[in-house]
Amino acid sequence: FEEAVRREVTMSDVVGSVLGERFGVPYVLSGEKSIGVDLDGDQFRIRIPSALGQKIWRESRKTGETESSVVLGTIAAHFDLLHEPVKKGRRRVVA
Repeated sequence: FEEAVRREVTMSDVVGSVLGERFGVPYVLSGEKSIGVDLDGDQFRIRIPSALGQKIWRESRKTGETESSVVLGTIAAHFDLLHEPVKKGRRRVVA
């Protein structure tokens, strides 16, 4: 969240930039300014080019991880955070 505020861009732009860099797909910033994020939710929707989505999908198939796990793992690695990959067919139970 701080990265979006610091750069004055949306969270989607921060995530899209990181993913684009990792997967070698150019990402063009939306030009929208950060207006804050609802940090109470557990989901976040990002807008990315279809070419980037296809690369994430292929990585997901290669690793056996869900697409969300590939995205989260990429973001976690970029910001030097821990991430436990989620394999396809394995569901986490949240108590």
